[in-house]
Amino acid sequence: MSLVFRLGYRDGAWVDKATGKTVYEKLDGSTSYITTCPGVFGVAPKFLVNSYYYGYLYSADSLDYAFGTGDFTMSVWAKPSLGCCDNGQRYLYQDHSAGTPILNFMYYAGGSNHYIQFNAGVYGGDYCSVYFHLSGDMTPNRWTHVELCRDYGGEDFMCFVDGVRITDREIVYTGTYTTGFSMPDCNGSIMIGLADNFSSPLDDLRIYKGECLHTTSFNPSYPGLLPGFQVL
Repeated sequence: MSLVFRLGYRDGAWVDKATGKTVYEKLDGSTSYITTCPGVFGVAPKFLVNSYYYGYLYSADSLDYAFGTGDFTMSVWAKPSLGCCDNGQRYLYQDHSAGTPILNFMYYAGGSNHYIQFNAGVYGGDYCSVYFHLSGDMTPNRWTHVELCRDYGGEDFMCFVDGVRITDREIVYTGTYTTGFSMPDCNGSIMIGLADNFSSPLDDLRIYKGECLHTTSFNPSYPGLLPGFQVL
């Protein structure tokens, strides 16, 4: 198991617990748009937005974040608030410019559409998107565990919400990226919580490279509490 990133808080600053490196704040307009709140594993970031300003966390570029081939797992604890995800809640997003690789792991809720999305490809070019459709919105103001796994050898993507595998899956692609298993390496900086309409806490975002942690439903690790227990 290769844990290459784990978001945490130490001595008043955001850190990558896997490496000890600093996780930086990117603010558009005001330092008040990232605050702290009680999380699943201690202190969690809470992202606040309005029509003009937003904030997100980001790490430096690293080859550890190149997911073009091989197994990987991405997981996060999220606590969506009402209306927080109408334009998507990006758990993890990798930087891009025209013609370069792009990667996105997010939750979307709007109208009758509710899904977890993973997409990768080239910005402005070919891509593959995998949608895991949910029966409804995630329960507001409740910590929920979301995990995305890729079994590269078995050519399979899996998504779990509170440990339950989501079986309603749709794959949309253009050009060469027909299954998401031939996508380009994207080693840009990891951006956490980047969205235009996202005002919720996230906690303990983890990335495992070379490891597909689960292929069947499981019980997420939640210290001292049952999965889904409401933490105010």
